[in-house]
Amino acid sequence: MTATFSLRRRVQLCLVMLALESYISFEEIFMVSVLQRLGVPLAFVSLPGTISSFIGVFVIPFLGWASDRFTSNNCCGQKRPYALLTLTVCIVGTTILFGVNLTSLYSKPIDANQTPNDTALPQINTVEPFLRDYRSSASADEGYPTSTRRDNFNTSIQATSPQSAETKSDSIPSTVNSYSTSVFEITESSFFPASTASAVSPDPASNSMDNSSSDSAVYIPVVGILGIAGFVLMDHGYDASMSTVKVYMIAVTSSSQHDDVFVMGTLIGAVGGCMTSLLGFVNLSSLFPAGTDTVLDTGIAQCFAQTALLWLLLVVLGSCSLLTGSERAIMANQVEPTSSESSTDENKDTLSSSIYESIMVGAADQENELPKPDQNLDAASTAIYQGQEYQHDEKSRLILQSKKNSCRNWKSLKKKVLLCTMTFLGLSTNYAYFVYVTNYVGEVIYGGDSRGDVGSDSYRKYVEGEHMASLGMLTFYCLFVAFNFLQNKILKKIGMRAEYLAASVFCCVVTLALALTDSLIVFFVNAAAMAVFRSAVYTIPFILSNNYHSQQQDSKENGEDGSSSSSSGSSMAAITAMIPASYVLVSLIMGPLMEVTGYPGAPIFFAAVSCALGIVSTFFVQFS
Repeated sequence: MTATFSLRRRVQLCLVMLALESYISFEEIFMVSVLQRLGVPLAFVSLPGTISSFIGVFVIPFLGWASDRFTSNNCCGQKRPYALLTLTVCIVGTTILFGVNLTSLYSKPIDANQTPNDTALPQINTVEPFLRDYRSSASADEGYPTSTRRDNFNTSIQATSPQSAETKSDSIPSTVNSYSTSVFEITESSFFPASTASAVSPDPASNSMDNSSSDSAVYIPVVGILGIAGFVLMDHGYDASMSTVKVYMIAVTSSSQHDDVFVMGTLIGAVGGCMTSLLGFVNLSSLFPAGTDTVLDTGIAQCFAQTALLWLLLVVLGSCSLLTGSERAIMANQVEPTSSESSTDENKDTLSSSIYESIMVGAADQENELPKPDQNLDAASTAIYQGQEYQHDEKSRLILQSKKNSCRNWKSLKKKVLLCTMTFLGLSTNYAYFVYVTNYVGEVIYGGDSRGDVGSDSYRKYVEGEHMASLGMLTFYCLFVAFNFLQNKILKKIGMRAEYLAASVFCCVVTLALALTDSLIVFFVNAAAMAVFRSAVYTIPFILSNNYHSQQQDSKENGEDGSSSSSSGSSMAAITAMIPASYVLVSLIMGPLMEVTGYPGAPIFFAAVSCALGIVSTFFVQFS
């Protein structure tokens, strides 16, 4: 059952998109920094996206097929369980991350006489030699000797913002107690055992011992593993919900409102992203009291506060959207047809009834008609021959129609493949930029260190960079909202192809300029470019996919139902599957690439190249 919704009901139906966009904005801003604070090495911070994307590539098409296979055309409520399932996955992932952040808010300093084995989390065997060598060097000199200065764990900072030896020396406390501010800082030293051993061991014996232990496996703390699991569920839930929720929304609305629903969903989602960015710019960690015997991690505190808000948004707004699209709500709030439409429908019903009765009466007369004694046998033979000829013509027509359908299906498949390719490249640009731009601003533009000690100057700079990146994201989402207000008018005036091309060219040029200049001003200009580009990427491919499906349904001549919502699940799933597919590419490349090159700006270069390839693919996609 579909309905023509009023504007207010369409807004209520799309409210869940606010929660989902807030969801993904939170991940884009905080995932890299939070996982590093939880002790996950830089090479593995993209692991949640990789795992969830591999799962989503298979699960999302299956959900689309299942929603079509087990859904009848007259019961749109059967689409609801799939949307509810994917939203539940989001809620579970948020709950896990909420618990991890709660346990990591405060960290107790480790006593100078306490070994890492006495702490709550186990450590690998490179830590004890590190502490022993450190104690021996600290007792020999009250300051921190030049030969035992700690290397900067983030090599990208050395390449982009080198610090002087005096700055390094001042940022390292002179006692083990103040150095080991939390168990996570000790764990971080084990991620690069070879460089750590060579930096802190003054004698060859200790050096050889530490180098022998450098071949051990990289250690990820328990909280780091739980953080990865939480982000995996969050990411997969978002990817799947982008398909199931949109399928549910177009299933309960009339076909004339499908384009409006897509644009409305993108607009409301932009409001959610704007809200998340605004909260990221506000220092929410000031709401938490400072511990007496513990140290408050301001980055974790910021993440904790926003995770709690995300959980509430998912539950409240998700329930609102699912209840708005229920059959009872549709029957209670369906827009009544005008008097002219009612009279037209009555005339159509009367005409249909008259035609039906005439056909049935004629069929009954023909069936009950008996041959008369004086009937000409030649005429009867001619009638039989004509009946056989009609059957032959009908068979030929069916064969020809089958060939036409095969050709039509091939053309439809070709159009969908080209559309998926364009969407894949656009989403790759989106993820490569938004997932890593916060880390880029904090480490490259501000010269901070995400692995620095809590309270150190390098970590303070990184947090300042995070706040400035959140301000840039806030600028992006404000422009995103403003542009989506005009989206319908722009599409009607210049068309989808012109808008997509203009947005892609603008985004490609400015993103490349940001990668080459490392300028904060260009970063804010790029926020405007990304606002236009993301609006096109998250709207136009879904509209085109729905139009392709509607054209295919309308071209059928076998009397089947041509409703565009009858099998829209597979159509939406094909486009939505490009979200995890693009993230697989980005997550597999970006983490190791930044680790090898030591440059956090590598994802920005990748985004510019992917956008350029997307411009080329636009010329092969059918937009009409």
